[in-house]
Amino acid sequence: MKKHICMKEWINGNEVSISVDNNACEGFRAEVVIFTKEITDIMDTSGTIVLGSSFNPTYMAELILEANKIATKKKGIIKPFKARFLMNGESLEDE
Repeated sequence: MKKHICMKEWINGNEVSISVDNNACEGFRAEVVIFTKEITDIMDTSGTIVLGSSFNPTYMAELILEANKIATKKKGIIKPFKARFLMNGESLEDE
C-alpha cells in the first residue's frame, strides 16, 4: 500500500468518511461515503451512501460539501468512535 489517509466526521448520527490515497493510479484519488447505520452484514449496504470518487482535490471538496448537506438532513444512528492517525503501515490493532 502506498499513501492512504482516511478522515471522518460525525454529523447528525452519520459518519462522513473521506478516503484519500494514491494506490490505484499513482496520483490523487479520493472517495466520499456516508454511513448512516452500523453495517452488521457485508451484503447489507442500505446504510451506505456512496457519493463518488474523485481524481482531483476540487471535485473532492464538492463531494464533501454534498456529503455534509445530506448528512445534515438525514438522521443516522452511528455514534462517534475513537479515531487516530495510523502511520508507517500501522493497523488499528497496533497500540
